[in-house]
Amino acid sequence: MRRYNLFSVLVALSSKDCPDHCNHCSSTSVCTECKSSYLMYQFECFDPCPNATFASTTTTCEGTLLSRLHLTMIKDCPIHCNHCTSTSLCTECIGPFVLYDSQCQTSCPNAMFDSNNICKGRKIVSAFHLTISKIVQLVVLLVLLKTLAKSALKDIL
Repeated sequence: MRRYNLFSVLVALSSKDCPDHCNHCSSTSVCTECKSSYLMYQFECFDPCPNATFASTTTTCEGTLLSRLHLTMIKDCPIHCNHCTSTSLCTECIGPFVLYDSQCQTSCPNAMFDSNNICKGRKIVSAFHLTISKIVQLVVLLVLLKTLAKSALKDIL
């Protein structure tokens, strides 16, 4: 009769039945240790962390949902943020929001434009802005002409 080490059999079964990217698990759906380069979130392994979560350590992600075992609230990304590096620094916004200065905004500030939900560069000056600019230039020119005309009239009279 062949003898088996019960621990070896359990480890072999648990390794075989673990979810993808999982080294050790307590059931077929609950991972307790992820393989190298994978991060654990809610007892599953990810690379990168799932949406609205961020890598809080080299082995775990944090997000808005409750921990399955501990039932404690864990940190979340800023509002309207899809990916973040901390609770205050966003790296990708949920559309239609745009990323500006690591925060999600409803629109880009003046002199910026939206490029794939990221505020970049300077906006092209609008026709309205050009019109106001031209009006200001004309007013300044008229004031100068008026001053020159008064000076010329004094010289003539």
